[in-house]
Amino acid sequence: MKPEDKVCTIEQAKELKELGVVLETERVWVQHKKLVFGGQPDQDIWLDEWHLSYRVHFDELSDHVLSAPDTAELMAFLPVAIKNDDSLLGRLQIHKNYDDYVVRYESIYKFIFSEFPAQALGEMAIYLIENGFIKGGA
Repeated sequence: MKPEDKVCTIEQAKELKELGVVLETERVWVQHKKLVFGGQPDQDIWLDEWHLSYRVHFDELSDHVLSAPDTAELMAFLPVAIKNDDSLLGRLQIHKNYDDYVVRYESIYKFIFSEFPAQALGEMAIYLIENGFIKGGA
């Protein structure tokens, strides 16, 4: 398994950031930039290319350095169970189903399938925030 397969996708990282999710993660997605020599630093051109790096190499997160949560970090972020008022809507379940991982909450009829567990969990986090089951952030 490649390191990129052990974390959420760059698209999921962008969407989680837009939803206000800020996670302390070991890894980050870093955007490449093309340096413009002889110009000012703000003249550098950001490319649509990203690579995975360790968080320790960057002082802070930005639009060009995004959290890249892995399976454990996403499991810590997601609630064990979702409740509606006083009733239980479902507990988090993740299991391997032939070639894919399946993530779901029992009474929420949304099943997320992915070849890699972090990417299934990332998609579930986005779904839960967008549908008001959990809060994203700021």
